Amino acid sequence: MKTERVVVNTLVFLEEIKKGVTQSELFAPIKDLGVRSIEIRREFIRSEIEFAQIKGEGERLEVDRYYSVPDELFVCGEMSVPRIQEYLQEARRLGAKMVKFNLGDFRGFTDASMKALNNELVNDSLVVTVENDQTVENGTVNKLLPFLIECADNKIPIYSTFDIGNWYWVGEDPLINAKQLAPYIQYIHLKDVLFTAVGPQAVGLGKGAVPWQRVLSLLSSQIPIALEYPCGHKPIEVVSRELAVLQQF
Repeated sequence: MKTERVVVNTLVFLEEIKKGVTQSELFAPIKDLGVRSIEIRREFIRSEIEFAQIKGEGERLEVDRYYSVPDELFVCGEMSVPRIQEYLQEARRLGAKMVKFNLGDFRGFTDASMKALNNELVNDSLVVTVENDQTVENGTVNKLLPFLIECADNKIPIYSTFDIGNWYWVGEDPLINAKQLAPYIQYIHLKDVLFTAVGPQAVGLGKGAVPWQRVLSLLSSQIPIALEYPCGHKPIEVVSRELAVLQQF
């Protein structure tokens, strides 16, 4: 696998973020590893000025930006259009090429929500996805697949971020789900998972039980793949090792 396909989610640098490092400060060390794409996490942005800093550093270093928003598209069956528009505008301020949400309580589209989404997204280069997170509410294939099918049927350009490891938190098989969701997947989150006495734990590639190579073989080789799990106190060393593993795939 070419390094150009790999994205680094800033969750990798959780320990650095806790010490006060900003996400824009991570661009240079990540670029030095040969990675050209970074996923920004909204919950790690501490002030308004960081939007401009992130965009500026991304443009300076020619690094693509992805945007992770830890919020739901639907709440109690309804979509708050102004709230979603605000997040999409934030993504544009970052110069992001993709923005990721959780699905939330989707009960079907209304005419108003379909019109609003199409007006917002059609003819926009920003790609919008929903992720299977680690909750039953947002992370099962039976919740996500009907939504993605309805989006496709109504020509609403929202797709899937497929987190290979997260399926284990909801007791589902990533191999089975990859086959079902493949037509809708535009982005992949990658980590291995170790099963412990207190539940699943995210670990480095090859240190857990995830058949991630088999899953990736079922999906398009053009889809970007993000490393997305906390990598401890030496994240650059861990990411370097993960890149070496991926280059053998």
